Amino acid sequence: MAKNTASDGLTDQQRRFVEGLLLGKSIAEAARFADCSRRAATYWMRDPEHPVRLVYEQRRATIVTSFEARISRLHDLTMRALEDLLSKETPPVIRVAACKLIYESTLAEHSELRQPKSTRYLLGAEADAHYNDDMQWRSIDVRLYDAKGKERLEDIVGDDVE
Repeated sequence: MAKNTASDGLTDQQRRFVEGLLLGKSIAEAARFADCSRRAATYWMRDPEHPVRLVYEQRRATIVTSFEARISRLHDLTMRALEDLLSKETPPVIRVAACKLIYESTLAEHSELRQPKSTRYLLGAEADAHYNDDMQWRSIDVRLYDAKGKERLEDIVGDDVE
């Protein structure tokens, strides 16, 4: 058995196993990577108080925190650069290119025009809502009017519901 050589209390084999996990390997793959049994590795990870699991969780949390801090810094730098590109001092050609990039990469998906439902669809949905469980039509009175206040009967005629 390998000796504990660091302040974390892990053997070289256990440290290599943790490194394998942090590289994205499964428990079985990390065990092979560290040249230890899958059974021992699984035992280490099942016990919430085992030093291997504690070291893994601590190192994992450090990696996540470091990554989040880096992403935050990159986000700030990117936003400042975009703001500079959109300032009035920037040539219009560059401003337009920056706007196009921003729109195409982020805003376009949020600005999709949703077509209003057709009159026939709305009437069909309304009729379906008034169809009772006994497959009997309930009485409904739907009237449509144009902008001048004239009744629009042609929208009601027909079976085609979209």
